[in-house]
Amino acid sequence: MPSDSLSAVIAVAMDMNASYNKLVTKHLPKAQIVYDRFHMQSQFGRDVLGVIRLDEARRHKAKEKNPCRYLG
Repeated sequence: MPSDSLSAVIAVAMDMNASYNKLVTKHLPKAQIVYDRFHMQSQFGRDVLGVIRLDEARRHKAKEKNPCRYLG
């Protein structure tokens, strides 16, 4: 793509790949980066909900090892 065309780009939609982000930031410094909703929700699920699921699994495993501790 000709460099004069690149300067006219005002926004780029992409997933949350760090390599894409670096390329856009380097070659289109004036362009606004817009992440798509699907990938944002997916990342949220991995980062936040994944941690909650692991914490709950650990809590239930500890409860199985020592059930009397959790009766009160």
